[in-house]
Amino acid sequence: MISLLFLAAWQGHAQIFLTGKVLEKESGQILYPATVHNKTSDQYNMSDYGGNYRIEVHPGDEVVFSFLGYYADSIRISADATGTILHDVELTSKRSELPAVEIGALTPYQQDSLARITEFGAYLKKPVYDLADNDRSSRDVNTDFGIMLHPFTFFSKAERNKRHFHKMFAAFEQDAFIDSRYTPDLVSRLTGLSGDSLYDFMNHNRPSYTFTRTAEELEFDSWILKACKRFRMLK
Repeated sequence: MISLLFLAAWQGHAQIFLTGKVLEKESGQILYPATVHNKTSDQYNMSDYGGNYRIEVHPGDEVVFSFLGYYADSIRISADATGTILHDVELTSKRSELPAVEIGALTPYQQDSLARITEFGAYLKKPVYDLADNDRSSRDVNTDFGIMLHPFTFFSKAERNKRHFHKMFAAFEQDAFIDSRYTPDLVSRLTGLSGDSLYDFMNHNRPSYTFTRTAEELEFDSWILKACKRFRMLK
């Protein structure tokens, strides 16, 4: 009887893990690093280079999967879940146009950016460790000049994923800003291009983030017209 009670208690506290891959629905390509959030326990994790993820769960937990530029998806852990649960996730690309109107004092880009920061804020707040810490206040007896080395932390899978996510988020934000200004509607209106020619031109002629951020309207329009002139000459 005592053995049965011990077994029941052990089973009640046995760990349950949700694991699988995070992929793009349309192509099946790996999404790295996708973010995995157990909303019930408020635990976070990320998928690795192979798209694999693993996170601890309990019956009734809700787990949300997210990736920049894609619609989030979620799963609710069943009440009778035990052991390891295999669950592959397929996320759908948003590929949505930015709103054509402004709401309040925020531009459509700013609204979209705030939404991304809200969705991925917990991951952005996670500290990213440097290979070397030059702070003398953290001097170690085995180091010189106040430099503390963190090789095991720096090269760990979790740290690699965090560094990659931070870089990916920054690059995505820059691309999103360029897209908010360098629109098919504007380019078509200025150049007369349409259809495949329009998208071929835009794919091969993309302004830099710095230029897009700083250029005045006339300067930006002039850049598009000059680029289109070169584009037509090469055709």
